Amino acid sequence: NRSSSQTQKEDNDHKSGVFAAAAAQLREALIERCSSSANHTLSEKLRIEFEKIDKDNSGGISIDEFTHLLESIGVEVITTTSIANKIKAQETRHLINLSLPNTNQVRKNPFQAVGISIEERIVGHRGCDRTLFVRHIHNDSCDIRERDEIISVCGTTIPTLAAELDYDQCYIDRSPMDALTRKVEHTFIENSILSNDRESIQASLTVRRLRTASVSRAQLEILLKGMDEDNDGTISLDEINHFVLDAPEEGEAELSLVIAAIREQATKLGDSINGHVINEEACQQICVSLAARAFVALNQKYGTLKGNHHHTNLLTAQAPVIRAALTVPHALKCTVIKRWLNDIQLDAGQGRITKRQVALILDRLDANGDGVISRSEFDAWAFPQRSLDDIIKLLQECVMNEPFQGNVVQFHERLRGSSRSDDIPINRIEFARNILLIGCPLKSSEIQVLLDAVNKKNCCKRLPLKSFAELLGFDSVTVDQFLRDRVSMPTTVVSRPAIIEAKRHKTSQPPFVAMTKKTHAAKSFTSNKIMTTSNSSNSKKKKFVQMTPEDLARTRALQKEKQIAAAARRDIPPLSNDAFIDIEESLIRLQARARSQPCRSIHQALYREAKSQIMTETALLEVAALKLELSDARSRFTARSIELEARHQIEIAERDTLLEKAQVQTANLRLELESRESQMRQHVARLKKSNFLEVTC
Repeated sequence: NRSSSQTQKEDNDHKSGVFAAAAAQLREALIERCSSSANHTLSEKLRIEFEKIDKDNSGGISIDEFTHLLESIGVEVITTTSIANKIKAQETRHLINLSLPNTNQVRKNPFQAVGISIEERIVGHRGCDRTLFVRHIHNDSCDIRERDEIISVCGTTIPTLAAELDYDQCYIDRSPMDALTRKVEHTFIENSILSNDRESIQASLTVRRLRTASVSRAQLEILLKGMDEDNDGTISLDEINHFVLDAPEEGEAELSLVIAAIREQATKLGDSINGHVINEEACQQICVSLAARAFVALNQKYGTLKGNHHHTNLLTAQAPVIRAALTVPHALKCTVIKRWLNDIQLDAGQGRITKRQVALILDRLDANGDGVISRSEFDAWAFPQRSLDDIIKLLQECVMNEPFQGNVVQFHERLRGSSRSDDIPINRIEFARNILLIGCPLKSSEIQVLLDAVNKKNCCKRLPLKSFAELLGFDSVTVDQFLRDRVSMPTTVVSRPAIIEAKRHKTSQPPFVAMTKKTHAAKSFTSNKIMTTSNSSNSKKKKFVQMTPEDLARTRALQKEKQIAAAARRDIPPLSNDAFIDIEESLIRLQARARSQPCRSIHQALYREAKSQIMTETALLEVAALKLELSDARSRFTARSIELEARHQIEIAERDTLLEKAQVQTANLRLELESRESQMRQHVARLKKSNFLEVTC
């Protein structure tokens, strides 16, 4: 993990280095072209150069003209992703020959005579690891550029001069930070060549410069958007002047990178806003407008609503919720925006935004200078209106990333929300909230542009799947197959059970007699449900009829009469009244027994259901125990890793301490040896002097 993070940091450093090199080359090229013009002011020279770049005389430089401008200074724009990821800035060395007048002012301060200001930096842990950078140029005719690193002076390298500072105590005692600069100036004068007429001095400097021969398309767009202050897609003359004049000072990042980072952080504002929504209107503004969400978050964290509130995510909260008052401010003071800008951390180890760049950005935001930034001004600057192609590209990236993995159907269902049919208009507020939760923030005007493109500029708010997929450039065959499967999918119709009511009618043959003939009377009368079979040959279904006591008495009488008639015809002895009474009593006993004792299968079903519930609860408890053990193991592993890392850092610190002690001891021994050597030399000199006096005497 450490190696992968280190590799990612190096890639970010390379990308930022390429970007800074391209911006510096563009700025230098514009200044160099302006210097070749007539004697006018810098703004007039830039205006002449701007008219040369603006070939269509539209009053602005488009992205194509900007690409041609970069290519004219030797920087190629790479559109292939595989090649663009491998772009790196290269270091080039330049030998600069200087000719200066032989005056006392030049010998006193040669760099000021050249027209440059030098800044000294410590690049290592020891004091001898120092280097020199060109901070500012006062002379346009000089070939030296800003941020150039001086490698050698008159053939002597800077590391060699820095290493000699350990033995030259006079420079260190005077000013440690200026010791290398003083040493280089002394070497510059001592090693320079005096002309034959003794009127000029010839010297040379070797500088190292960061250059790039190509940039990626994404870096080109960031540079263009950073220079485009009014977000109209073109660069005006005033914006060119700002780009040239607002050059980053030492230790600052390129202003275009800073503006891009600020706009990226602005989209992340309001992801979790503290407090509740007081009415539905405020919730709609926060869900739809990115600037409203940003203003609420800035006002709560840096404005008048600072403090701990109840944490609630407004994107998922049900509105309206009558709790703490939460309103969307229409304007914020510049001090609130200033606090937010000071807290932004730039990428690639570039630190934070400097005070000078904060002032430049506030000047762009507060154009009228009233000290207040309205929501419309912030929305126009922080969230520039994107074209339809940029919106489609952003949606395509969201579809291809997790959790959709290229499934445009699932992405469409997440966006559509409760509108499950293509014919039902979507809810704009719900659509904006869903697209924010997915991680694809769009402005209200951009959502309208997307809906117009999907509906082909018809006045409707529908989001059909097929048109949406075609707009994003996905395969329509897969979408058509999904639509066919959804149409042909069998639907399960759940109907209420039909209640069959049997009509009371007189049967042709009493069921009691029929069951007597089959010798199953004792088994068939287990309940008061009498089974009758229909005479129809087509239907063989059995019907159960619930009989009342009156019907039962009437049926008994009818059965007795039919039995007597049948016995008379078949010479079968009729049953007595006692037999009828015994059968009736047995039937009543069986009915009571069946009602008092439920069926054994019901008991078994209840037992199985209870057993399954117990097993489910046991499994859930085991899963919870395993999760708890896993969390404990993770916490132990994290604590162990932190402990090992701390031990490693302590060992490194101890090694560094031992190394520094060894270096101090070496230096002390060296000083002691030098003192002894000087004493020995003095002693030898005294001995020689005494011998010389003796010989002389």
